Amino acid sequence: VQHFSDFELVFVGKNKSAQTSSRYSGTPDPIHVNDGVTNRFMIHSAAGDPMPWVMLDMDQPHVVFGARVWNRLDNTWNERFTQISFGVTNNPAVWTAFNSHLFQLCFYYTDVPTVADNPIKVNCSKPIVGRYFAIYKNITGLSSSQQYINIFEIDILAMAKGASLCVSSAQSSFPAASSALLTRWSGLKSPRLDCIFKCTAQPACLFALVIPGNGDCLLFGPSGGLAGFIGGSCFRCVAVLE
Repeated sequence: VQHFSDFELVFVGKNKSAQTSSRYSGTPDPIHVNDGVTNRFMIHSAAGDPMPWVMLDMDQPHVVFGARVWNRLDNTWNERFTQISFGVTNNPAVWTAFNSHLFQLCFYYTDVPTVADNPIKVNCSKPIVGRYFAIYKNITGLSSSQQYINIFEIDILAMAKGASLCVSSAQSSFPAASSALLTRWSGLKSPRLDCIFKCTAQPACLFALVIPGNGDCLLFGPSGGLAGFIGGSCFRCVAVLE
């Protein structure tokens, strides 16, 4: 468990369903990439794989903040962990047919890690909501011996369910689907609302509006439908998981 600002981050539970693009002969089933064992069952892509990837189904959407990966350490094969994208999506199509373009990029790792870097830790450039998490490799310019993913374990860092995410940016506009609803509420007639906070247009996200003058909050779903009354001052807190 980690705490950032005033919200809580936790590691997503273990033993999630997993898939890989390919398997090197004799290597373990991909389920072991999320079984809590960090030094025994190595997930290893096969030779000739044009874009090696490992993907996890987290069972439900999470607000993902980052990850840590236990990399291979023997010989110099730790150096294979480079040109790796960390991605998150809520699109179930990826589970049937992997498509890197359907993932939102959390982080692109271009360093060449040393043994001391294990586990490799990354933070997303911004929180991303989704059910599916993947790492996938760009093999462009790499030697044939570097074109593999060989790792032991993946941990995913996400916001604790029920916590609130505090954001630093406010937007002065809102979707047309919301505006019709807002005009029905007294106190929201002014074209200048105190603030509006939106998350990433993902199904698991909500956003809050502050009513000018009294600080009360109205909670809206991603479609603009009214989800509830929060009451009191909501400050800058949004992105509550449904």
